Amino acid sequence: MHLTKAAAKELKKLAADRETTVHALMVEGVNLVFQQYGLPQIAAAGARPKPARK
Repeated sequence: MHLTKAAAKELKKLAADRETTVHALMVEGVNLVFQQYGLPQIAAAGARPKPARK
């Protein structure tokens, strides 16, 4: 996901203020979208992305 520099800076500041990580905030955001659309909140903070195929 690409964010504007201002949005990325604000997200980093929010993570620091809340003593969490940007990743944890992004997972929270994904789960909120799932909730909004009546889907199970299955995004997991510990999930690791699969390596890109060559």
